Order: sequence, then C-alpha cells, then structure tokens
Amino acid sequence: MTARRLRIGLVVPGFSADEHDWWIPALRDLVVGLREHIDLTVFALRYPHTTSPYRVFDVPVVPFGGAEARRLGRLPMIVRAMRAVRASLRADQLDGVHALWAHEPGLVATAASVGTGRRPLVSLLGGELTDLPDIGYGGQLSRFNRWASNLALRRAHAVTVGSESLRDLGAQRGYAVAGWHRLPLGVDTRKFSPQGAPGNAPQLDGHPCLLSVGALVPVKGPELLLECFATVHQQLPQARLHLVGEGALRQRLMETARSMDLAADVRFHGTIDHVDMPGVYRQADVVVVTSYFESQSVVAVEAAACGRTLIGPAVGVLPEIDGAEICVSHDASAIAAGLLQALSDRNLLRRRGALARAWVLREATVRSTVDKLVQLYEEVTHQ
Repeated sequence: MTARRLRIGLVVPGFSADEHDWWIPALRDLVVGLREHIDLTVFALRYPHTTSPYRVFDVPVVPFGGAEARRLGRLPMIVRAMRAVRASLRADQLDGVHALWAHEPGLVATAASVGTGRRPLVSLLGGELTDLPDIGYGGQLSRFNRWASNLALRRAHAVTVGSESLRDLGAQRGYAVAGWHRLPLGVDTRKFSPQGAPGNAPQLDGHPCLLSVGALVPVKGPELLLECFATVHQQLPQARLHLVGEGALRQRLMETARSMDLAADVRFHGTIDHVDMPGVYRQADVVVVTSYFESQSVVAVEAAACGRTLIGPAVGVLPEIDGAEICVSHDASAIAAGLLQALSDRNLLRRRGALARAWVLREATVRSTVDKLVQLYEEVTHQ
C-alpha cells in the first residue's frame, strides 16, 4: 500500500501569479522542488492583487489580495487568511502549515493552528528580528510586526533560519534557539553555475568588473558601495561597477556618481530577468555586498554557485561561504582595501570562486533545502 503524501500549507507574503512571474525566485524554486514530494497549498497574503484562487506549477494558490494595506487596514486580510487556513486544517485537508517570514505569515499560520492538533513551522527569512532606526529598516521598529513575530516564534513547533548570524540574533533577542534549524534557501546549481550560455544578459565591461545585485534601498548600502568604488577606481581606473536592481535611491545614486566624476564608470542596469542572472554573475570578477543586514542573502548564494568571489561585511550567510572575503566593518575604506587585495591576485580569485561553488554544492542547493524541509515536515507532522 502506497503511503499518503504529506499535505502542507505554505503561508507566504506573495507568490508567482503565473509561471512567467519570478516574484521571489527562491520561493518559486522551493515550491517547484517540494511539489515532487508533497502536496502543497499556497496561501498568499498580499500578492498577487486578487482574491480569486488559481493554480500555478500545478499547485493551488489561495490569494487574499492584501496588496499594500498597512496598519489596521491589514487586519481584515489577516483574519480572512487565518480562517481559511484554520478551515483547511480542521477539515483534515492539511497535515501541517509552514509560514515563510515570521510576522504576518507567522501570525496567520500559528494562530490558525491553535486547537487543531497541528504543529506549525515558521521560517525567518527577512528583517523580522532586526531594528536599524537610522535607515528605518527592521521588523522590530513596528509594534505590530514585533508582536506578531514574537507570538509566531513562541508558538512555532520548529523554526528555520538561513544563516548562523540570524540564529545568533535570535539568541540576542531572548529566544531558545537550541532547537532552531539552520536551513538556507538553496539555488538551482544547474542554472547558477560557472559555465553556460549568456542568454539575454547584458554585457558587463571593466578591468576589473565589479557587480552588486539588490534593491537600491538603504539597507543594501548602495551609497557605501559608491564610496568603496571611488577608492578602488583611484587605484584601478579601468574598473567598472555594475548595479543590478531598482529602488528609491536610484536617482540619488546616479547624482552621487556624477558628483564623484564616476558617471561613466558606474552602470545602472535596473531589473534583469532572473533567468538571465547566471549570465550576469559569470562576467563579474567579484560580487560586492554592502548590506547593513541580511537574513541570508540569496544573491550571495547565487554568486557563489556561479563561482564568483564575494566581498563584504559579516552579514547573513557570507561568513559561512568558503572563499569569501569578509571585511571587519561597514567602513568604506576597509571594504575597498579588501577589494583591492582580492583583485591583486587573479589566480587566488579563481580559487576562491571554486571554493565558494563547492560550498554551495554541499550546503545550499535547492535539492538539499527540499530534502531537509521534507524531513522536517515529517518530524513536525508526526503525532
């Protein structure tokens, strides 16, 4: 007799509206991998902006159309989602529920599980536990998000984190993290690899070629990045900096580059389709991370999978990646010095890239993430 497949409900901020929508690519890849082993239902709180159920990747999606609702305006969406998840649990349509992000998804998943006999799982995937008031970033700055995340983490039967640094932050916040599971979101190492067709990736120039990937928002430190590059460019005038991503700081960054007389040497590429990103990473000599906080940094894992050397401060998973150049602080001169040192030896740069790729193959593939999650689901749902 064939064993019945596990049935898990994923509560997420949003999910792909169709198979061509790369909204949160790592989540999309995770769902595609999980569906081979378990039956999934995705409960999408905010995106897409619809309340009509649909299927994508042969997975049913129940959206709640929360869109940009904030403060008290989000409560109706949260209540509807709680009731829907609870109804599925009570009707024995789900064996368990997994929240990806601890604030709104965690609140929905853990509150819906109360009284159903199911033991919820919560994954910390963002800034739920941090507070950076100088740049207005972090879930701890919001009273509601602080309360929701705390409630979810206290009620969760199991918690996963994408990096050791996030587990350390949990300990600093007073959580009993001994049972927390380190489980980075993995990448598809068949797509993200050192070799492959360029696809529609733009051509990156520069000797050396520096790459930064991420939203142009304060927490990613793009202004710090320009300061670093200005120092590097003084020593290596043929260097070029390529930024992939959009955000509120784009215009200010372009003006800053012009004021530094770097407009011709800093390229703003905007958003690039995720399918073309492997071809972007492969052209870079180094990938620079200047974030003030990362829960994990999927970008770092993607770059490492492509055999690129990473340089940046000790945020997210960066200190765990073999071959990465970790700077002691968020100081422009320190990061620039690390860049110049790394770029001075191309053979060492290649060896570091190979070490980074090997680390991903051991620690952070989609397959390893899926296998570990399925095992965790089996443990959590075992009565």
